[in-house]
Amino acid sequence: MKPATLVTLNMRELDRLKVIQAVVDMGLKPGRAAERLGLTVRQVERLVWRYRESGAAGLTSRKRNKPGNRKLDEGLALRALTLIRERYLDFGPTLACEKLRECHGLVLSKETVRHLMTDAGLWVPRKQRPPKVYQPRARRASVGAKCKCINRLRRVVDKDQQCARGPPVFKPVMIAAVDLYELTETYHALSSRNDSLGGRSPIEAVTPGNFDQLVEVVLSVVGIHGEERV
Repeated sequence: MKPATLVTLNMRELDRLKVIQAVVDMGLKPGRAAERLGLTVRQVERLVWRYRESGAAGLTSRKRNKPGNRKLDEGLALRALTLIRERYLDFGPTLACEKLRECHGLVLSKETVRHLMTDAGLWVPRKQRPPKVYQPRARRASVGAKCKCINRLRRVVDKDQQCARGPPVFKPVMIAAVDLYELTETYHALSSRNDSLGGRSPIEAVTPGNFDQLVEVVLSVVGIHGEERV
C-alpha cells in the first residue's frame, strides 16, 4: 500500500478528479466525460491513464512550480536594471527602453522595462502619483465686451452736442480714463449697478441728459479724484 501523500488541487483540477473517478469507478463513457470537461476523448483517456497510474496527483498541472516559458531571464533583468541605475536613472521607461536597445543591444519591450523600474522603485506609475496642485489663475479679461461698452460711451459723447458745447473737461477725462487705466477697472465701473443711478449700471443709464452725473460716477469708481481730472 502506497503511503498517503498530500495533493493540492485547484477547483478546475478538483472538477476533473470527480469526472475521471466517475469514468473509472462508475463506468461513465469517455465521450460524456469529454463533453463535461470541454476536452477531447483522447485527452480524457490520457487523464484516466494518469489517474490509474498516479492517483489524484496525476491530474495536477505539470507546469506547477516551474518557470513560465515567457519568464524574463534573471541575468538579463539584472543587467538592464544595473544600466538604468548607472546611466539612465532620470529616464522614463520608454526612453530607457530605446537607449538599452540602441546603445547596449538589450531588446526589451517598454512595458517590461516599466515593470522592472516600478518593482525596483525607479518609476512611479501615473495612477499612483499624488495629484498636482495648480495655482488658480485669474479670469481673463473680456476685452471684446469692454471695448463694446467703451465704444458705446464714446458714441454717446460724440453725438451729444450739449456736452460738446459745455465744459470741455468731461470728454477728455472719460477718454483718458479709458486709455490710461486698466480695462478691468473701467469695465467694472461701467457695468456695476450703482444706487445713485437707480440700481442700474452706467452703461444702462447713460443718456445725453445725465452724462455729467454718469461721468462723475464712473470716475469715482475708477478712482480718479477731482485734482486728477484736468
